[in-house]
Amino acid sequence: MHNKPLFLLFLTFISLSLTSQPQSLPKINYVVVLMEENRSFDHMFGWASSILKTDGLTGKEYNQYSTLDPNSKKVYVDDLSPDFSPCDPDHGYAATTHKIFGEKQIKMHNYSVEGMVGFVEWEVGHDLPSTDCGVLSMQSPDKLPVLVSLAKEYAVMDKFFASVPGPTWPNRMYFHAATSAGSTATYPWYRMDMGRLFPQRTFMDQLMAEGFSWKNYYNDTPWELFMEGFAHHPDHQATMDEFFYDCQMGTLPSYSFINPRSGINTTNGQGSNDQHPDHSIVAGELYIKDVYEAVRASPLWNETLLIITYDEHGGFYDHISPPDHNVPGPGGYSPSTQFLFTND
Repeated sequence: MHNKPLFLLFLTFISLSLTSQPQSLPKINYVVVLMEENRSFDHMFGWASSILKTDGLTGKEYNQYSTLDPNSKKVYVDDLSPDFSPCDPDHGYAATTHKIFGEKQIKMHNYSVEGMVGFVEWEVGHDLPSTDCGVLSMQSPDKLPVLVSLAKEYAVMDKFFASVPGPTWPNRMYFHAATSAGSTATYPWYRMDMGRLFPQRTFMDQLMAEGFSWKNYYNDTPWELFMEGFAHHPDHQATMDEFFYDCQMGTLPSYSFINPRSGINTTNGQGSNDQHPDHSIVAGELYIKDVYEAVRASPLWNETLLIITYDEHGGFYDHISPPDHNVPGPGGYSPSTQFLFTND
C-alpha cells in the first residue's frame, strides 16, 4: 500500500462583501465558516461548470465495474442524484485509495498516473454487491438554487482539496489544527487510548494567544469535542440561536465556526441539515441560506468573510486527480489507522 498523502476535491466558496468601489476590498475583521458534510466538488457543482466557469464535467467521464477487465460494464456520470442518496458511499482511507487508483494500478504499485477510476469498482465489490451506490450521479444545478446562486454572485474554488483521503474526523482535525495527529479514521480517541482526546494545538488556540475571540456554534451537539482544543473550552461553545442573535446584534467573535445538525431534534422534529449523503440536500440548502441571510443582514457584513465548505468528499466521484507530491503528512502515527499515512 502506498503511503503518499493524496487528496480529493471538495467544495469551498468564499462570500466576500465588496465596497461600492470594486477596485478596493474592505478590511476583514470577522470570519464565519460553515462546514457541511461529505460531498465532492463534482457531485455538487460538476454539472454547473457552464454557469460558474469552473472545471466541471463533460458527461463523458465514466468508471468501469472492474479496472482489471477493459470489457467490464461502464458507468457514466449523470445529473440524476436524488435529494437523499440511495446509500452512503464508502469514504474510508482504504476505500478512497482504491477509488482514486483502482485495483489494476494498486496491484502494479502505480500511484503516479491519472486516477479517479475505482469508485464504481470499490462500491460494487465491497459495499452493496451489484450496485454502485450512485457515486457517479451528481446534483443538477436546478436542485441547488442556493449554492449555485451564491457561487455565481461571489467566488467558488474548484481546486481545493481535502487533507486526508478518508473520512470526516481526520479532515475536520486538519481544518482546525493542520494535522490529524496521525489519524486516518473516524475514531474518537487519540492513539486508541480510551478517553484520551486529540491533543494537537488548534487554530483557535493561536487566536486566543493573539487576543482574538472565537465561538463554535452548533445545533444540538458540538461535533469536535474529541479534540482538547474544543472540549477544554466549554465557554466557547454556543447554540445556533446565539449565532443568529450575534449576527443581529453585531456581536460576532473574530472567528465563528458553524456545525450543522446531523440527527433529528426530538424536541422540535427538525431533521438533519448537514447534507450527509443519507440526509436531505434541500434541508442543507435551507440551512446555508439561513446562515447567509443572517450574516448578510448583520451590521458586520462589510467586515465579514463567509466561507462555506465541506469537510471531505464522501466517497463520491470527482474527475480531478489529486496532487501526490510534496504534501505534508498528518503529523505522527496513530494505531487506529489501517495504513501508515506519512509525507514520504
